[in-house]
Amino acid sequence: MVYNSEMRITPFKDKLADITVAMGQVLFASAFIDPLVSGVYKWPLIITGVIFAVISWLLGLLLVKNRNYE
Repeated sequence: MVYNSEMRITPFKDKLADITVAMGQVLFASAFIDPLVSGVYKWPLIITGVIFAVISWLLGLLLVKNRNYE
């Protein structure tokens, strides 16, 4: 946790970044890894899941990039 003059905003961005990165990991595992393990390939579902995973990872990176460190 970052302690600065904007105490109420910075922890929220940190938590939101953590949540979006975790959401991307879950989406990636459920849409990409699961079909590889189970052997059932539904390509539209796999592609959609990977796209949403990348979007959530990028959102998490943008939130982390905009942190204010002192």
